[in-house]
Amino acid sequence: MTIPYVSVIIPVYNTARYLRQCLDSVMGQTLMGIEVICVDDGSTDNSPDILREYRAKDRRVQVITQENKSAGAAEARNTGLAAARGEYVSFLDSDDFFEPAMLEKMFAKAEECATDVVLCNANYYDDTVGVTTVPGAILNAHLLPDKAVFSYKDFPSTVFQATIGTVWNMLLRRDYVIKNNLKFQAVHHADDLFFAAMAMVKAESITVVDERFVYYRMNISSSQRETKSAWPDGAFKACFALKEALIEAGVYNEVKQSFVNKCISYHIWYLDTMKSWESFRFLWLNMRDRYFRDLDIAGQSKDYFYSAYAYGWYERIMQTEPEDWVYRSYISMKSSTNVVSFPFPESCVPKGGKIVLYGAGDVGKSYYTQLVYSRYCQVVLWVDKKWDSIGAPVSDVSMILEVCYDAVLIAIENKNVAMAIKDDLIGLGVKEEKIAYPYFD
Repeated sequence: MTIPYVSVIIPVYNTARYLRQCLDSVMGQTLMGIEVICVDDGSTDNSPDILREYRAKDRRVQVITQENKSAGAAEARNTGLAAARGEYVSFLDSDDFFEPAMLEKMFAKAEECATDVVLCNANYYDDTVGVTTVPGAILNAHLLPDKAVFSYKDFPSTVFQATIGTVWNMLLRRDYVIKNNLKFQAVHHADDLFFAAMAMVKAESITVVDERFVYYRMNISSSQRETKSAWPDGAFKACFALKEALIEAGVYNEVKQSFVNKCISYHIWYLDTMKSWESFRFLWLNMRDRYFRDLDIAGQSKDYFYSAYAYGWYERIMQTEPEDWVYRSYISMKSSTNVVSFPFPESCVPKGGKIVLYGAGDVGKSYYTQLVYSRYCQVVLWVDKKWDSIGAPVSDVSMILEVCYDAVLIAIENKNVAMAIKDDLIGLGVKEEKIAYPYFD
């Protein structure tokens, strides 16, 4: 039996709404020598019917059914990995999708450079409005070594900052994965952090295809991405397991600063996504009293942190009770412009056009929310100078150069600031006639 070039492993759980687009993107790959291993993790919708349909019409599809063990996608990914026969393995969530040439280009680069791991970039796909946006932190190419093939030893202080820490933007040599016994950790939501991080430090050779091959679906309500509030300790479990594995591998001291900074940013993101007071309080208090100590975050000096934003949160958590913080935030919100509504300026941009939204403050958030529901025009990119402290779906301003648009809409209340931004945009290469602002004379 011919060995496939790539095994694509897809965990499936109640994603029937998106599954056909996902499977079509894989079956339509320009690289023909692939196998597709779909692991149904006890779906209760019609996902199993769709999988059987694709299995019947394409012999490259293999379907494995298992009982759901309430451990996220980890168990399904491990099951698929055990069944894989390909020279390389690729992972895709069943609500995301690939560019057609992804596997061909990634496989060619892996063969050319004889590497264990190949990295690529990705797009966000807003499921609410059907719009693709360009994220700024999936692959941080500027943090990677300036060489075609490298390992963590070439950038130990930023190895965990160079990528977002997911597996769907990786192609991995299967015998390398087996040799290093790489497995997914059975925790909710953070199940791929451990695998992705260990893959980066265990690899003797890594290379990059800096193209956006993956579409990560956002603003969905699928069961595979249930609220993190039900498992507020997920980030800590993933990070602590990673610390122990790094120590066992004898590399912890080399990558410690990168690890600490990854952990603090990961926990801040988790805290920001808590939807219940009980989970928010639980996570806050445990970060202060235990997690930060056990993850070596506590006691580090300010200059040890890569982000002033992260350090600010670290100080706030260590010095403030969660009740006090919530109360102060509430009072601040009531007395600020956060309660002001900013109607979207329809006259500034073409209806149905593609726009870049500049500004992620109160005005920008108001505009974006209105566009999500009105669909008056498409936001192909949302940018802000402080994108790195805001996170998805906001990107760096320089990303404007990578997208096609009809207008750049400045979502800033202060006219003087907006005029300065206009000058900056022109300096970046944006044509003046494509810059819109509701209060320009």
